[in-house]
Amino acid sequence: MIKHILKEILYRLKIHKRPFLLDIAKTSMEDFKLTSYKGTTVDAIRKVTSSNHPETRRGKLFFGKHVSIRKTITLDITGDIKIGDYVIFSDNVQILTHDHNVKTKEIILAQDEKNKVSWSNISIGDDVYFGTNAVIVKNVTSIPKGVIIGANSILTKNPNEYEIWAGNPAKKIGERI
Repeated sequence: MIKHILKEILYRLKIHKRPFLLDIAKTSMEDFKLTSYKGTTVDAIRKVTSSNHPETRRGKLFFGKHVSIRKTITLDITGDIKIGDYVIFSDNVQILTHDHNVKTKEIILAQDEKNKVSWSNISIGDDVYFGTNAVIVKNVTSIPKGVIIGANSILTKNPNEYEIWAGNPAKKIGERI
C-alpha cells in the first residue's frame, strides 16, 4: 500500500497531471520519504500523534499542479494543508499546523497532557514562493496568491496577496508589482 501511494505521489508531482489528495488517516504511515529521479524529496510528511496526544488528528494533504519541492521540506499534517498551483518550496521549509498549549510554570509534560495540542488548517494559494529555511507556524491559516516568504523567515501572521515577507518574526517588506 505504501509503495503504491509513493508511486502515485511521484507520478503526480513529476508529471503534473492533476491535483491530488493524500489522506494520511487512511494509511499506516508514520513517516515516509519520497524521492524522484531528479532529487526532489518530501521528507517527514508525518502525522503528529503519540500516546501524549490521543486527540490529535491526522490531516489531509492536497497538492495542486506544478508544485516544485527542492531537496527536503517538513509538512506537519495534524491540520489539513492545501497547496495551490505553481508553488515553490526551497530547501528545509517547515509548515507547522499544531502547537502545544504551555502557559504556566507547571511541568510542560503535565500541561501537554491536560491542555492537549491545538491545531489549524492552512491554505497556500497559487504562485507562492518559500525561501530556504522558512518556517510557517500554526497561527498562519492562509498564504494567498503570489506571496513570497524570504529565506530564514518565521511567518506568524497571514499575509495579503502578492506581499513579500521576511525576518524573524516575518514582517511585510514589500509587494510584487
